[in-house]
Amino acid sequence: MTKDSGINSKNISESNIIYFPEGLLGLEHLNRYVLLSPESELPFRYLQSVEDDSLAVVVIDPYLYMPDYRFNIYDDVIDFLHISEASDVLALSVVVIPKDIKSMTANFAAPVLVNVNNRTAKQVVLQENVYNIRHPIFEEYKALISQGAV
Repeated sequence: MTKDSGINSKNISESNIIYFPEGLLGLEHLNRYVLLSPESELPFRYLQSVEDDSLAVVVIDPYLYMPDYRFNIYDDVIDFLHISEASDVLALSVVVIPKDIKSMTANFAAPVLVNVNNRTAKQVVLQENVYNIRHPIFEEYKALISQGAV
């Protein structure tokens, strides 16, 4: 997704930058992002590229949409992100919002994992074939908004 974020990468504190050594899937050339929550009443956040101010990826907390969301983090990913405790990990799901918002989907099969302590991140393709790459979320979104859950 491209958008005018209004941020200036020169004004971002280094302590707020999330580093993706391998980039995101399809965006391997971009490694530095900041997580923004510009609209507190909506459940969407943005992974805003620091290297390309015109690029932001919409993400959600997958547990808001799928409370039973579970997956294994394998040793190579634990080592890569230097994870010590389960509480070190923030999981996010990438969202696609087309012109017809009713067709919006979330990728639960390839979560973005962020070590909240060292701000290193990786998008991981889950080995289990339990979740969809394009899981429809519009109905869950409507329910969350009507319940005031965000």
